[in-house]
Amino acid sequence: MRLRLLHSLSLITLLLTVTFKAWPGTAIPFSADYVLGFVFVVPLIGALGAWALSGFKGAGQLVADRWRGLWALGVMLFAAWAWLSQRWALLSSTRDALAQNAALTYALVGAFSVLSACCPPPRRALYGVLVAALLVSAVVAIGQSAAQRELGLNLLGEQRSLDPAQSGVSVVQSGEARLLRAYGLLPHPNILGGVLAVGAAWLLAHSAEAHRRWLRLGALALVFWALCLTFSRGAWIALAVSGTFIVAWHARAHTLRALRLPLAALAFVGLAFAAAYQPFLLARANVNGEALEQRSVAERVIYTQIALEAIQSAPLRGVGAGNFAWYAARYLASRPEYNLRGTNVHQVALLIVAELGAVGFGLFAGIVTLPLLRGGWLLWRRRDDWQRLGALAGAVVLALVGFVDHYPVAIPQVMLLWWALLALAMQPHPADYASAGA
Repeated sequence: MRLRLLHSLSLITLLLTVTFKAWPGTAIPFSADYVLGFVFVVPLIGALGAWALSGFKGAGQLVADRWRGLWALGVMLFAAWAWLSQRWALLSSTRDALAQNAALTYALVGAFSVLSACCPPPRRALYGVLVAALLVSAVVAIGQSAAQRELGLNLLGEQRSLDPAQSGVSVVQSGEARLLRAYGLLPHPNILGGVLAVGAAWLLAHSAEAHRRWLRLGALALVFWALCLTFSRGAWIALAVSGTFIVAWHARAHTLRALRLPLAALAFVGLAFAAAYQPFLLARANVNGEALEQRSVAERVIYTQIALEAIQSAPLRGVGAGNFAWYAARYLASRPEYNLRGTNVHQVALLIVAELGAVGFGLFAGIVTLPLLRGGWLLWRRRDDWQRLGALAGAVVLALVGFVDHYPVAIPQVMLLWWALLALAMQPHPADYASAGA
């Protein structure tokens, strides 16, 4: 009974990673500016409590497995280092809640990822919940694009005002025409793009499974169409690279024939999208030198320069967890010609080094790379483990997105999804669980 409750709460937590829903009208620290203000934290904490009541089921096997045990230690040390950064954070004397909130985010996400490594939900249930979450996101995104406005789903986390004529709303502009980029239930189209790219990779990886193949094919086409409507270049590229890996692996597993229909569906959807939105695609590619796209590129360069300066000022310890945006705000206040506000640099590695220094980045790099290497080795030994392939492919998507955006760590829901996939990538297969520590 306790195990069923634990799995149910874990699945609900993963389901809620596709929404930015926060509790309305709550005060600090339960407002939307803090991780405790998000709805997904409630089942997350419940899952951790159920895990404790189960006697931390699976923890013994995790510790016995030197690779997963080392990874779990890295997760705990990373959260501890972020918590310690409160002592030297840039605004430790005036806004100590910044570092506290970031450290708490890392702790909660890290604890859930360790839980996922120790006691993951049944594979079939996990697959079904992730597909359901993706379909909801895709349907909302397609509806927003068709209506060119919000759908009134603010109770589910949708942004309240998505008028493409308004300043601050993310659009693609071609000449005088402004097209709303799909947001889904998340705060920016790029974030939705990353989540949908993970979903497309997950579905493509499972193509060789005979169970509900046509339903999976339809879900893949719908998710990919919604991904296209986000106009997220980083997500598109990340999916292309991850998809290439999936195709190569299916070729090794001699199941390439199973990819014929899914790849044909992706090609058809891609061509249909290109034909329907050609002017906006050209604008997004900056072929015609649209001012909106040029400004976006210029802003990223400026924030990169700020991050490099922050790293030089504190190379070992950083400016403190959650403090980079305020460092950038101070920097920009002395340069009014930029006309920008302080925000995170659009690169995960730079953001981690700037906030937590070389020590924090070393721990973070281990948390990301160890599961990819270990998961790849386990996949090599059992080449038809499609859930592991999907977890690896999804984790690779967000790792690649991290080279051009910050949301894989700046948005708690996406970070939780990413680290849960990393944990699943290392999870021993049910058939050889006993030999996982060998």
